[in-house]
Amino acid sequence: MLEHKDYVSANCLLRMLGDSVAVFRLIYMESDKDLLILRHCLYVIDGCERNLEVLPEKNINEDCLPEEELAELNKATQINRAQRQRMIREAQELLEFSPLRQKDKAAFDKIVEDRNWKFKEFKDYKKKGSNQYKWRELYELIDCCKGFNLLSYISQYTHGLSMSNLVIELDEQNIDGIVGEALGLIKRLHKYTMAFYPEEQRYILEGLLEPGMRDKILACYDDKHRPDIATWNQDVMNKQYQLRDNGYYDIIY
Repeated sequence: MLEHKDYVSANCLLRMLGDSVAVFRLIYMESDKDLLILRHCLYVIDGCERNLEVLPEKNINEDCLPEEELAELNKATQINRAQRQRMIREAQELLEFSPLRQKDKAAFDKIVEDRNWKFKEFKDYKKKGSNQYKWRELYELIDCCKGFNLLSYISQYTHGLSMSNLVIELDEQNIDGIVGEALGLIKRLHKYTMAFYPEEQRYILEGLLEPGMRDKILACYDDKHRPDIATWNQDVMNKQYQLRDNGYYDIIY
């Protein structure tokens, strides 16, 4: 993307990142564990069901593929369908034991029926849209770019509007905005994952000191920005101290 100076593709990736951060914030930063599990299960069920609707039971290119290759593709398709069906079953089993069913059965049944993982409140309703966050509202929840509608801006490059078909070169003047927004979203995601996976963060930092993992990461840097091993190790150890003392460490770029 950067190599080919593709500004439109960069904004498409930014939209994907923004959506993921907004969803993580909504579902996994929920303080009520029962509501968190409800949202999570419905998120899984909704995605898998939508995928199964469009995922064919066998490959549609049977007239132009060799028989052996077609058989392999059909096998892979069936495996994918079975995986999604298994995920749906497991999520439904979790919902069967949800305490929310006894708390307010009408609300629980309606939210589950609508696969409404974006619900605003745990309550019964008549119209799904009356109790469901819009994507713009989800972006607002992550407190990203106050006063600037980031979602609407980057969506111009993802839905076939004229902006998505214009040739806009990615140069030093416009790359700063994209990189800045991306780093801002990554920083928020880092904050959320730190809160959701506190114990795992310790293992991550320990792994970053292992020579095999460390060297693979350092190999991704260009010569200009690659830190030496001593600097890398010291930086990681400083983050270990931050995690121990504050329960949080600054993001590693």
